[in-house]
Amino acid sequence: MESKKQKILIIDDDIDIIVLLKRYLEKAGYEVVSAANGIDGITKAGSECPDLILLDIELPEMSGHQVGIFLQKEFPDIPVMVLSSKTTPQDVYKAEISGVVDYLAKSVDLNIVVSKVDSFFKSNCE
Repeated sequence: MESKKQKILIIDDDIDIIVLLKRYLEKAGYEVVSAANGIDGITKAGSECPDLILLDIELPEMSGHQVGIFLQKEFPDIPVMVLSSKTTPQDVYKAEISGVVDYLAKSVDLNIVVSKVDSFFKSNCE
């Protein structure tokens, strides 16, 4: 029997980032769904039941920090990894207090993002 693919929800308003991340993550064997803003992301977190969320901080309608806090309260069992161009110590701190499992700069090589996702799942499935 084939095991279930782990599902990742990408919440980002940059369609180019979504397309690239989706390509890399699907090639690595993950199922990927996406949302272009925080409100849609929260809705999909509830309807799609992802195993991990990749969250941008700069989002329309609702900041990624607000989304992260809401997700932590409503879906505490879904881990969140931030992928953002905002990398000031204040941004990282705000994300950490909302319970994120990792904080990555958007400028990082997408292979590193996939590696971080792989490592996260390996360390949490053992």
